[in-house]
Amino acid sequence: MLKTKHRMRNFALFCLSFFIAAIFFTFNYFYNNKYTLSAPQAVDGTLQIYESTFSNNTLIPLINGWRIYPDQLLAPNEIAGNSSFQRINLGDKKTFSSMHSSGTPLGSATYVYNLKYQSEPLRLSIFIPEIFSSYSLYIDDVLVTSCGDPIDYTPFLQYRLINFILEGDTQIVFQVSNQTHYYFGMRAAPVIGTQASIMYLALSTLCLSALCCFSSLALCLFTLGLWITQRRHLHFTFGSLALSFALYISYPLFFFFGINHIKILFCLKNLSFTAMLICALAVTAELCGVTRHPYIKAIIVICGFYILWIVLLAMIPPARLSLLLGVLNLASNTFLLLMAGSIFWCVLHSATQESLPTLLIVASNIFALGLLANYFGFGKFEPIRFLWPIDYCAGLLMCCFSVLMAKESFRLAHENRHLTEHLEEEVALRTHQLEALSEERKRFLADVSHDLKAPLSAIHSYMELIRFGNLQLDKETQSYLEVIEQKSDEMTRRVTTLQTFSNQELPTGPKERIVVSSFLMEVYRSNQPDADAQGIYFVFRPATEPLYFFGWPDKCARVLENLIYNALSFTPEGGKITLGAKKQGDSVLITVADTGIGIPKTELEHIFEQGVSLRSASTEQRGLGLYFARNTVRELGGELFARNLSTGGAEFCILLPLCP
Repeated sequence: MLKTKHRMRNFALFCLSFFIAAIFFTFNYFYNNKYTLSAPQAVDGTLQIYESTFSNNTLIPLINGWRIYPDQLLAPNEIAGNSSFQRINLGDKKTFSSMHSSGTPLGSATYVYNLKYQSEPLRLSIFIPEIFSSYSLYIDDVLVTSCGDPIDYTPFLQYRLINFILEGDTQIVFQVSNQTHYYFGMRAAPVIGTQASIMYLALSTLCLSALCCFSSLALCLFTLGLWITQRRHLHFTFGSLALSFALYISYPLFFFFGINHIKILFCLKNLSFTAMLICALAVTAELCGVTRHPYIKAIIVICGFYILWIVLLAMIPPARLSLLLGVLNLASNTFLLLMAGSIFWCVLHSATQESLPTLLIVASNIFALGLLANYFGFGKFEPIRFLWPIDYCAGLLMCCFSVLMAKESFRLAHENRHLTEHLEEEVALRTHQLEALSEERKRFLADVSHDLKAPLSAIHSYMELIRFGNLQLDKETQSYLEVIEQKSDEMTRRVTTLQTFSNQELPTGPKERIVVSSFLMEVYRSNQPDADAQGIYFVFRPATEPLYFFGWPDKCARVLENLIYNALSFTPEGGKITLGAKKQGDSVLITVADTGIGIPKTELEHIFEQGVSLRSASTEQRGLGLYFARNTVRELGGELFARNLSTGGAEFCILLPLCP
């Protein structure tokens, strides 16, 4: 029942988007179409102009009434009396192929259009869209502009605005030549009007294209930043969609400024348009949750082959294009229909999803309908103002996807903020619980070690009483007593280790600002007698400048005493131990170096681990001294490490952050 409800909702949105798109396309077809615009039409090859024709800034596309002279580049004075022409309407023929038995789209032609006017001179402008691939324009036998060179063929594409004075009968002549592209000369109709209306037409198209282009580039950069930080595939795909749309919608900008690399431009335009369709499908599929569907995977493979086809087409010599025109049209039309159908399929396939966004359904359907309108309107529609319908549909898709991405980002940010707030509370609670548990464990260990010392001491006392009480014991009993004494000593060592561990881990007071030179001097003086008693030279080398660090004086002193005790244990009589300090970057380096036997390489990385000791097993503390020392140093934000000296012996280094 729930799925049916969602399906009905999404179907209603589908119909609504279809209705919106139908209204939009119908309005464009009848009111923004050069072929259906209510404007004066040419009769018998001549357009009658009156003084009131442009009173309301009327724009007149020059569609019908053209005379075309195939494969002839005629000067205006050569046209009179030449009857080898055909009458055409612009848009009926897209290539020169229909004029040649070989079917080649290459060639040249002369286009002639007549204006009839009987009133006062009238200042007009003519807007000339792209003409493939070079042309010269004559108005009343005067050469007014050229794009490239149609005679000594030099290709060049550019939108042009030409001002002229309409006075009496006027003849407009275009000499057109194409040796580059598979489109022929004048496939888009020029437009005449007042200078103000033509300037508005050109600037509005330019500004709208620039707005769409640069806003899409900005959106691409923003999405790229999201992708770099979050590494979500959707961000990468949407960024690619924004980039491809920006490149595609920028082609009017290239035409306004002019370009002579025509094949490269149209290869990039076709590639960007194809990439835009692929990315639109990919984003739609991901938002609909059908990315991994076999159908989508197959479509992606087909898209890859189509991209290769576009690249290969750009590499084919122009003279051989005639052999591929039919394949080219079939491939492009099939691909257009396939992408439109695939976008429809994604939305309909996911129609039962409750979470399917409304904007996604509307925008995707309108974009797919725009592709269909582009297919069915080929040769029947050309906008007189602004952009093509597919451009608007792609822009709408970009806007809707941007809103969806923004909503998704806000949702994730809200969830992250909510999780962070609760995470801080949870971490604080767990930390408090762990600290309480740790303190309880430490105190328990301290109590247990303290309680075990009393019975162990009693056992030792009784053992000494038996040993020195002149009791007559046989050898077997004596051996049993030795085992008891051995195990008792072992137990005593373990209890001592346990007590040391618990005492070491108990919390300490607040940190203090310690003066390095004074602190080390106290440590040096307190350990000097031990070194003298063992016949070892003990040297102190203070820092050359005042240094300070934060720490616990008692614990830090125990760390250094442990290091000095280790040095005394492994340095022979007559050896030397050096206690020193110096500044190293933003830290103070405190060293304890000796001239002893050094540390075996196999143990150098493990001597700070709990339970690792280089002394004999009879010692009371089993590898806890260095373990506690490193923990203490790390609690202060520093590091403790050891290394063997090239001159012999070992050096223990304490690196602590300096404080002001």
